Order: sequence, then structure tokens, then C-alpha cells
Amino acid sequence: WEDENRKKYYSLLTDTVRQYLEDRFNIQALEQTTTEIIRDLKFADISPEDKAFLKQILQQADFVKFAKFKPTDDDGLSALDKSFDFVQQTKIEVIDPIIEKKDVE
Repeated sequence: WEDENRKKYYSLLTDTVRQYLEDRFNIQALEQTTTEIIRDLKFADISPEDKAFLKQILQQADFVKFAKFKPTDDDGLSALDKSFDFVQQTKIEVIDPIIEKKDVE
């Protein structure tokens, strides 16, 4: 995100977040605008804090990509950290029953 790669950085970061929203919450985020995603987030089982973060990062990425906004280095690191936190808090843990049975025996 540092130097002149901010646009690429935010594009990759938000593309990853959008893909996660599709896979985890069935929100067609890759085909939608930020406004449409934010609208659909209202119906998703996501905390208000996470919805506010997603709105912030998607809008910030739009400003970087289309309005030549230059966020600080701290903004870039914070966006990445918060994206990881969002995934960690909302991911579904899949437990393999075969492995669990072996652990019990």
C-alpha cells in the first residue's frame, strides 16, 4: 500500500473481501457496486461494527481507485488488519467428523 501501489493494493484487498462476502454470506459482491453491497449488508448476519468497517473500506477503496485519494500508510495497514479480523470473526469452522473420531479413540 505504500508508494504508488495504493490503487492496486486496495483493489486486491477489496476484491478479496468481496469474494469472501460472496462465499460466506451469499452476497453477489463481485458484480455489485459499493452502494449495492452496503444495501445487501443490511440483511446479512454481520455485526453493526463489521458492517461499518466494510462500508468504510469499500468506500475508501473507491476513493483511491476513482478519485485519486491517497490514504496514509496507517490506513492501509489498518484496512488489512481489520479485514483479517472480520474473516476470523465470521468464518465457519468446519469440523471433519472422521478426524474428530480418531482423536477420541
